[in-house]
Amino acid sequence: MPINIPPLDDRNYADILRDALARIPVHNPEWTNFNDSDPGVTIIQLFAFMTESILYRANQIPERNRLKFLQLLGIPLAPAATAQGFVTLTNERGPLASRTFDAGLDVRAGQVRFRTTQGLDVLPIAAQLFYKRPIRTTPEQDTLYRQLYADLLGEGVPAFYETATMPQPATDGSLPVLDLAEPDTTVDGCLWIALLARTANELAAVRSHLTGKTLTLGIMPRLDDDEVSVTAGQTQRTEAQAPPVRWEIVDATTSTPTYRLLESRSNGSFLNAPGMVELKLPTSVDELTGWNFAALEPGLEGTGEYPPSLADTNLGDRLITWIRLRLDKQPTNQSAKVRLSWVGINATQVQQKILVTGEVVGSGTGEPDQCFRLANTPVLPDSLVLTVGNEPWQRVNDLLAADSEVPVQAPRLPIYQSEAMAGVKASPRTKVFTLDPESGDLCFGDGAHGTRPTQRIVASYAFGGGRQGNLGLGSINRSPQLPAGYKVTNPIRTWGGDDAQDTASAERGVSRFVQHRDRLVSVQDFKDITWQTPGVDLGRVEVLPLFDPANPGSGEIPGVVTVLVVPASPTTDNPQPDQFFLESVCNHLQPRRLVTTELHVRGPQYVDVWVSVSIEILGGYATGPVREAVKQALYRFLSPLYGGQQQTGWSLGVSVLPQELEAIVARVAGVRLVNNPLLLGSATANNVATIAISGLMLPRLIGVSVTEGPPIPLEQLRNAPPALPLDGTQWTPIPVLPERC
Repeated sequence: MPINIPPLDDRNYADILRDALARIPVHNPEWTNFNDSDPGVTIIQLFAFMTESILYRANQIPERNRLKFLQLLGIPLAPAATAQGFVTLTNERGPLASRTFDAGLDVRAGQVRFRTTQGLDVLPIAAQLFYKRPIRTTPEQDTLYRQLYADLLGEGVPAFYETATMPQPATDGSLPVLDLAEPDTTVDGCLWIALLARTANELAAVRSHLTGKTLTLGIMPRLDDDEVSVTAGQTQRTEAQAPPVRWEIVDATTSTPTYRLLESRSNGSFLNAPGMVELKLPTSVDELTGWNFAALEPGLEGTGEYPPSLADTNLGDRLITWIRLRLDKQPTNQSAKVRLSWVGINATQVQQKILVTGEVVGSGTGEPDQCFRLANTPVLPDSLVLTVGNEPWQRVNDLLAADSEVPVQAPRLPIYQSEAMAGVKASPRTKVFTLDPESGDLCFGDGAHGTRPTQRIVASYAFGGGRQGNLGLGSINRSPQLPAGYKVTNPIRTWGGDDAQDTASAERGVSRFVQHRDRLVSVQDFKDITWQTPGVDLGRVEVLPLFDPANPGSGEIPGVVTVLVVPASPTTDNPQPDQFFLESVCNHLQPRRLVTTELHVRGPQYVDVWVSVSIEILGGYATGPVREAVKQALYRFLSPLYGGQQQTGWSLGVSVLPQELEAIVARVAGVRLVNNPLLLGSATANNVATIAISGLMLPRLIGVSVTEGPPIPLEQLRNAPPALPLDGTQWTPIPVLPERC
């Protein structure tokens, strides 16, 4: 039986006024004028209004009790998450000199403020990124270029390419991908960075200025890993092993294509997570030049190991030198991936936060259980530095775990140890406090558990967060700390910002929290706690106990739990979580799991589906809208978020049947019947009777055709990519001149 909590009093102003007027004839029969003009009626209306206000406050008592119950249970509201991203600083019109900017530079997008997390040297240069993209040639071109480069090729095989710029992030936030280890993408497996002067007239001056300087690059890898795991016994998730790469600069002191290895330093593996790379440039001007191909043999530019040829002469006049990134060629790294989405120079990472320094919170009175409130919220807990007097205090999660401010002799110790206890200093766990990041409340101990402050309390911290920090590219465009001639922008969108949890959602989760106590034991515990992951927008959560995604056919494996997550996306029919998404969920679940649990967080494995159907339309219905409605019905029925019979997403383990799809088509308004059997195709075969779905698989409708005549054969719906010409042969890159400039 449900427990319905009634209000203390549900009467409103009109009810109170009506009851009061109805009692007048009983208590004062001589009073016969009940119009609004009567002074007595006016007084009754005033008291009815005041009584309604009192009842409104009285009805707030249950809500206050619920919030107090949340505090007693120790269920804090989840704080806001801060957004992060990259910015690039450009010296467009400033003096021809490098300038150092320390960490903490204030950059803004409207009213949303960010701070840089690392310092950097901004060099007065620009850069463009290129790669050698393989192309197909006609037989005539193949014969012609083989004759032109016969001396260079010898017995080798030509790898014809065109110089292509690295694709840039789109305005809608989508990121491209460039895989240097994929032979169908580049002919040499290299990313070429052309360092450019601002103008051709500054070329010599820039070269002499760059000697010995540090070039800072920001790198966003392609984060498309489909799994994040924590094995049993691990205390934290381990990072994937990144393949070794080399940063090299051209060595133009010889006519042969040789390169020098650059000294590099990075903050982690930039191939597994967004990061920064610092490259130490050579100390000699001669080492910062490129080859003069006019003085070399004709036709060498762009061939073999030389940098790609540039058709734009304006870039060639501004070219300082070339730097290349390539995968370290080792037999063990043949299957390694170097997938990049964005690379930029003069870049640094930013976080959505505002700094507060030296805020006087209050003065301690020596009383127990003192609490103070910071002026700005939400507070970033790791940034808080609190001093009482001139001594820093430590933040803890529970004051009951703190020691007494006065050393207490343990009752079980021998009496003769009391003298030794007299010289014992205060425990470092006494001068502690707790912080509620969302409200900014600071609470201190009662003396028995933590020291009671008696001096002035000063706090320095950072605050910020919220979904307003998730911005599109180019939104960060100003900084009050940048000098004239410098510009700032974010070349890719920022990510990770999320609003704080509200009290209503916290109240709804009280019953679930009492059941699981923030520990992952049952299947329902995994579901409930996964839905509470901050910083991500979940659309669907499925928990598969005893299932190992790496060995789906091995049966039930004790101790293994796989969590399938699907993002909520209003624009994509088949959303796929990226590595940020999976890591956020895994980092939220990892400290709450049992240490013997092997945890896997995965996205869905989509199974491609093609459908071709022929229908007969009822009279009075237009053909175009009905055909479009049939397509939308099929897309929705196979959707991972809204599909299936329950309209909560296609169920795991349920195969796709053409008969079931025919029933969906027949229910669309305007469809009289399905003329012919519906044609169903998979990734490997056409006209199949069923498409098996198992494990983490979900269907993905790739192509659909709706006609009134015979159904279109599935072969025509497919758009198979053409065969690529490159294989494991040793190729010699040969540039092909574009037909159009």
